[in-house]
Amino acid sequence: MVEAHDSHRANLPGFLRDGGSTLFPEEVGLLGDLEGKTLLHLQCNSGGDSISLAGLGARVTGVDISDEAVVSARKLARQAGAQVRFERADLYD
Repeated sequence: MVEAHDSHRANLPGFLRDGGSTLFPEEVGLLGDLEGKTLLHLQCNSGGDSISLAGLGARVTGVDISDEAVVSARKLARQAGAQVRFERADLYD
């Protein structure tokens, strides 16, 4: 699933690096000021939203149950120059 999800986002690292966001404006409005806050993003998938949250000033750790998703998220963060931590974990553990 991760490969299919990532296949249509070829320039996502550049988009995020240039200040783009995968979050909807309504989500950003509901979240409010994230500057300096610490967030745990559950079920982060391939990391785009986690990186977007970091772009709003938060310290973010993304968690997903999928090893492939975490590998993809770490790669995306490296390519986008984002300081986001990604961990593989089962939320129910």
